[in-house]
This record gives sequence, structure tokens and C-alpha cells, in this order.
Amino acid sequence: MRNNGWFAVLWILLCFAPGESDASEPYDNVAAPAGSYFSLYPLYYGSDRLMDKDGKPVAADPDAVQYQNTFKYTYYNKTLLPKTALFSAFVPVGCLDLFGDDDCGIGDLSLVGAYWLVDDPATKTWFGTRLQTVVPIGSYDQESKANLGGNVWKFRPQLYGAKQMGNVLLEGTAKYMIYTENNDTDIRQGNEVNLESYGGYFLRPDLLLGAHLNHTFSDDRKVGGTTVPDTGIRKWQAGASLFKNFGSGFAALVEVLSDFAVENALEGTTVLMRLSWKL
Repeated sequence: MRNNGWFAVLWILLCFAPGESDASEPYDNVAAPAGSYFSLYPLYYGSDRLMDKDGKPVAADPDAVQYQNTFKYTYYNKTLLPKTALFSAFVPVGCLDLFGDDDCGIGDLSLVGAYWLVDDPATKTWFGTRLQTVVPIGSYDQESKANLGGNVWKFRPQLYGAKQMGNVLLEGTAKYMIYTENNDTDIRQGNEVNLESYGGYFLRPDLLLGAHLNHTFSDDRKVGGTTVPDTGIRKWQAGASLFKNFGSGFAALVEVLSDFAVENALEGTTVLMRLSWKL
């Protein structure tokens, strides 16, 4: 078992680099018209700072850079159940550089099922629940510092809501990530809570300018079944996005998010696009 401090730091890096492209985005919590959608998520992430448990940078520069494109299929159904149901599947493909190591290939597969308990387009009010299951099919090498796959199953139940009032759209999401143990390392990452909020203003009916504020915190991790104190993650993230509906079933999003007040994780910047087509 590899349980030294250096490998523990690397495990934190692997868990909290942006691998799944699942941060909340505009219209994530709004039930779309029935049918199938295909989306691409080009992403860039860069970080030159790893923060310790006190929120101070460690001496080593992680030199972390990630380029990836996530391919996502989503299906909305309004007849199977009384309200809208959703199924989606997505998988990232890309390259990750970290501490001089690199990995190019496929990441872990995510499967998502969702159901809107409240789906009221008349009052523009939505509330629902979903479950994301992460299947560890991604590229992974125990001896490498850079891995696109996590080598663990993950389960993430979520509650979410959205409300539009005039030209203002508000969305909020609460997520709880449950990690299984990595059998190759005997490490189990502490379960984490993600609280994500979004507020947007319609400059035009087809153009939405928004702001994001997210917070992540987690339990301490376990090594060989023993809890390691002061290893829990703390991270805030803020940024802005611009959403444009081009009509004919095509829409695009550009989003920039910066990390701050980080403990036991990378502190960096994410640039994300979403290109979506109704099939």
C-alpha cells in the first residue's frame, strides 16, 4: 500500500481536478422540451498552486493543465411519469499534465437519472432530484501522477431547483458525492458536499448573462480504513457565463470559473464551453 504523504497529496489532486464537467450551468435545472439532445463540453483547466490544510501554497508547483471534451447525450421524457424525467450519459476525452506526468485518453463514464417533482412552465418554477453514478472505465495507472480516471465508483444524489422572475433566472443545486475505496491504494476519499448557485439576467430573450458561486467541502479521507486528520477539502469557486440560444435547436455557453479560499486541493481556473443540439 502506498500511504506516504506525497501520494496522499497526489490523490487529492486526482479527485479534485475537473474531470467530470458537472458543475451547474444555466438551464441545468429547467425541464427542457421532450426529446433527445447532444452536447459537447470543451474544457480547459490550469493551476500552478496546490494549497495545504491551512490554505497556503505548498512549495511544489503542480503545473496542472487539463484539456478535454465531454460528449453528452440527454433524453427528456414527459409521458413515462406524471412530470418530466431525464436520462443522460456523458464521458470526457482529453489530456492531463500533472507534476511532469501526463495522461491522454478517456475519463470515467457518468450515468444520470432525474425527475422533476415540480415542473410548472406557467409560473416558471422547477424542483427535482437526480442521481449520478460514475463508472470507473477511465484511463488509470497507479504509478502515474496524472490519471483521467479515478479507479473508484462514485454516487452523487442531488436536489435542484430553478425559478424565473421576469428577466431574472435563479438556480441552485445541492450535491452529495459518495466515494468507494480505491482497491489499488487502500485510499477512500472523504464524501463531499457541493453547493452551487447561479443567477442570470436576460439581456435579450435569447441572450443570458450570469454569475456563479459554488462551495465544496468534504470529510477527511481514509487510508487502510484509518481516518487521516485535516485532509478534508474546502474550496470556493466564482465566475461568470454567457448563454446564447441561436434557434433551430442549437445553443452555446461560455463559462469561466476561478477557485479561491482553497484547502487541501488545487487552486486554478476553469474555462468551459457547452455546445448543444436538439436531435
